[in-house]
Amino acid sequence: MRLTLITDPAAEEALEATRVLTRQYANALLVLARSRPGERATVLGRSLDQGAALPQCTRRAVAAEVERARHWARGGLKTDGFWLDARSMRVHAAGAQVSVWTLRGRLTLGARLGNYQRHLLNTGVVRGGRITRARSGAWYVQVQLAARSGAAEGTPTSVDALERQGLFSEVARRLRGGRLSARQQGQLALALLDTGQTDEAELLLLTALGASAPTPAFTWA
Repeated sequence: MRLTLITDPAAEEALEATRVLTRQYANALLVLARSRPGERATVLGRSLDQGAALPQCTRRAVAAEVERARHWARGGLKTDGFWLDARSMRVHAAGAQVSVWTLRGRLTLGARLGNYQRHLLNTGVVRGGRITRARSGAWYVQVQLAARSGAAEGTPTSVDALERQGLFSEVARRLRGGRLSARQQGQLALALLDTGQTDEAELLLLTALGASAPTPAFTWA
């Protein structure tokens, strides 16, 4: 499903900088992969400085693209966009917004949503999406959706798995009311923020920081 993003010059600069670095990393990895045909692109990518600033999900997507392209006789990768998973890119159907990781920080952008697109977002699970710049200069995201399963059907699912799938309402439901570790407090706070419950999320974070100020247990991939 394709969503057109509503951007301003600053957002476009951040998105373009991320796209350019992804392209540079992809083509550097392609050159390296062609010179060392016996090694996997995912392993070779660890030696390239360009990839250090990119999320792991973007690097994995680039490696998969390089594996396909390394057998071409010649040519490089155009790489007109970059892939983000459900942690690095979130779609808020109710507010018609998309939260996107970039090299210059996370952006919250408006999106043009029709009724059918809202229906798909409300009934499916966002797995991630590819942020792409069209020839016209407009930016859009090609969202990857999957049918809801697991918790809705009664199948046991871990909180970590629910978080990766973008099921933040279910994460909040699972974690409320129990004794939580520092990591779980962070997961609950993020789930509450994602579902628009900002006041409760802020209280939770303030309580957690006042109690012990723990070291962050996770980072965005």
